[in-house]
Amino acid sequence: MAPAPVLADDVVAAFARDGVACLRSVLDAGEVAVAVDAIAAVLATPGPLAQVASGPDDPGAFVEDFCRWQDIPEIEQLARYSRVPALAAALMATPQVRFYHDHVLVKEGRTRQHTPWHQDQPYYNVDGRGVSAWIAVDPVPEDGCLELVAGSHRGPWLMPRTFLHRQARWFPEGSLAELPEIEADRDAFDIRRFDLQPGDAIFFDFLAVHGAPGFRYPGRRRILSLRYLSADARHAPRGWRTSPPFDDLETELPAGAAMDHPLFPVVWPALGGHGVRGPESAGRFVPSQEPGSRWLGLYGAGGLGARSPGSSDGCGYLSRSWRCDRIGSARFISAKAVGQSAGPYPAPRSQ
Repeated sequence: MAPAPVLADDVVAAFARDGVACLRSVLDAGEVAVAVDAIAAVLATPGPLAQVASGPDDPGAFVEDFCRWQDIPEIEQLARYSRVPALAAALMATPQVRFYHDHVLVKEGRTRQHTPWHQDQPYYNVDGRGVSAWIAVDPVPEDGCLELVAGSHRGPWLMPRTFLHRQARWFPEGSLAELPEIEADRDAFDIRRFDLQPGDAIFFDFLAVHGAPGFRYPGRRRILSLRYLSADARHAPRGWRTSPPFDDLETELPAGAAMDHPLFPVVWPALGGHGVRGPESAGRFVPSQEPGSRWLGLYGAGGLGARSPGSSDGCGYLSRSWRCDRIGSARFISAKAVGQSAGPYPAPRSQ
């Protein structure tokens, strides 16, 4: 029997137009249980980039951590072998998808801390198209959910600032446009938010403007965010420490190079050719079949071209000094390498 299509063409077209899509039951019940275990492991053993992103007077707490897939097997399992990479490929209409990084975000019940409006990509070390999958592990009511401005992914790049003090620590002051005052006139923007059940996911473009309220409910809001790169993504070292950091990466990937590195594994297609393999397919190909739909075996058209602030040639900014530890053939960030312990991180970018 032919496999069910991953996404209909109208869903893909809407994502290209809006930069956001809410997809239901992206993870099944067993995979949600894996995500619960993954988040529990992250909270039990915070990594060097972990932080509490809420103040001491907050009745709740907002905790986040980045880049844990190398040491939390459950995150790797979901990032590489769930349906998520195939969905990311279909939405981006790209022939190849690389995993970029993971981000765990936990808001305890009654957390007041909100997340200011921002784009993700200006904090990153990549030009070109990418997509985040913001996956709910708990029920998330609409008024406690991530909010996104539809169509904002078409640009321009907007100035990234620190959330608490609004400092320009990345791009030089005045080099990018400022974010509009969205809260001052919410009705002027096409703001999307959703009521989510465990396993549902919001996919959004790296340039989509988004933010999030506090979580006024008694239960937790646990999120596993998985981020993916299209085939057109290129390394764009910056003259500052990106968030998350990939220290010393430019010694192996020059500016403008494809993200061909063990830190960013190809996750779709998982085998050479037109298919995907993972636990759900028991090691079998799921072939591309019908031109009217995006299937697990989709081998779609190329992406939209390398994107960088003010140009389309994929050129980035030269970095200065970067450090990391080497483990085997891949590079892994460590607290010792960057001289940093778990705690307040200078580049919060939470959802």
